[in-house]
Amino acid sequence: MTHLGLIVLISICFELLIIIKLKEKFKKNIKIYRDFFKVIKSEELNDEKKQEAIFYLSKKLFYSSFLILLSIIFVFFPILIIRFISDDLYFFLFSLIGMIESIIILFIYLKLRKFICARL
Repeated sequence: MTHLGLIVLISICFELLIIIKLKEKFKKNIKIYRDFFKVIKSEELNDEKKQEAIFYLSKKLFYSSFLILLSIIFVFFPILIIRFISDDLYFFLFSLIGMIESIIILFIYLKLRKFICARL
């Protein structure tokens, strides 16, 4: 049961990562950080404009970071559910062998997914 459950759990978590577009959210967050530091280093803007820009970027950064946090919680939610369903799978997932097997399963899943999507 643990190996089959691990395969299902890895595929669900990976598909959730794709659905919620976590990579794009991180890129957006990094862009906001860059803009934030540009405003701070800018000598052309007066203090009032800097304050307004920093406040606006801070709000955007907070919102973006909050969405990333919610996304990560959403991805780890199936792992928390597994904790209540099967202790064996939960402890196997966080063991060294389970982590190595998870990486291998994820690699195989990526290759199969790429192969199947290419054929469609």
